[in-house]
Amino acid sequence: MFDALFTLLKSSTEYQHWGWNSATLSAMMIIILTIPEIWGFVKQGQTIWVMKSGESVSNITFSYMLFAYMMSGFFGWHKQSAGMVLNATLTSVAQIPILIGLIKFKGFNTKEKIAALLFAGMPVWEFLTPYKSESYLAFCFLM
Repeated sequence: MFDALFTLLKSSTEYQHWGWNSATLSAMMIIILTIPEIWGFVKQGQTIWVMKSGESVSNITFSYMLFAYMMSGFFGWHKQSAGMVLNATLTSVAQIPILIGLIKFKGFNTKEKIAALLFAGMPVWEFLTPYKSESYLAFCFLM
């Protein structure tokens, strides 16, 4: 596993173009902004679990976001962007307790279950399709 991570890091755009340029600056910003993003997801999850309620949270939005971030991880891997893979992985993991809490305390109606199932196909599509950039752009517009 660590070999794959080191291979990604060494072959990443950020590593290969290290210096004072847009690739390095954007990678640093992705990493810096990932911290408050994850903090927000963790606090949202804590609130759901402490209050044992997900009434004010959209099941469809959070299920879409989880799979969209997973899709971003595949796109980042394809583009050899370590920052994008890191962001996608950490934010996906941070959203899992939110969805588990929503399932446990709020439940999903039939429409939300069907939508979540369709959204689950997004990372699979991104992994399999040759139209990775176009798919990523379309799914990001939907988000």
